Amino acid sequence: MVLILLMIALMVRLGFWQLQRAREKETLLQDFARGQKQVYPLQGSESLVQLPRYQTIQLHGRWRQRPVILLENRFVDERPGFDLMLLFQPKQGPMVLVNQGWVAQPPVSVKVPSGEVAVIGRVDEYPRPGMVLGEPFAGVSPEADIWSSPYVDASSLQQRLQQPVAPRILLADRPVVQTAVPHWKPATMPPEKHRGYAFQWFSMAAVLAGIGLWLWMKKRTS
Repeated sequence: MVLILLMIALMVRLGFWQLQRAREKETLLQDFARGQKQVYPLQGSESLVQLPRYQTIQLHGRWRQRPVILLENRFVDERPGFDLMLLFQPKQGPMVLVNQGWVAQPPVSVKVPSGEVAVIGRVDEYPRPGMVLGEPFAGVSPEADIWSSPYVDASSLQQRLQQPVAPRILLADRPVVQTAVPHWKPATMPPEKHRGYAFQWFSMAAVLAGIGLWLWMKKRTS
């Protein structure tokens, strides 16, 4: 009976955890929809950290010609590939990493526009890896034109470049790399699926409670 009660408690807790995840996904979806309603022009990148996630902003500055950063193991429609990222130097503030989108293969070369341009994109966090093994860009020369890694973070990138880098990235609204495919989604699993999982956990807890009650009554009458 103690084991049954522990299992019921665990299932109920997992059910509420799935409901919490559903609420978090709903908030992300709302932020994503709200972020595209208005484009905020910024003078510099210092205020990126203060803006809501997925807010669409505009920055003026210049693209850095190198390096091109490839984020490995990115999937679009179950196809493996890379996220191609470029560094953008605003008129004011630290450099910003701008995700151009998904590419199936590493490019031989990337033609980056020169001169002063305007960049429009959504504010986002650095992608979080499932597992961190070693430093990003390990074995890649700092002089290389293309840097490839399973993950990237602001501190490692700043240390490698020896220049300030903004703590948040941008998701490009109009990629300057023609082969890059934007795939911006606020969540990979919709809230409805989390609620479905919650219902399954609560249902299993109810069934187990029924079994426990039947065993307890049977023991009392025997």
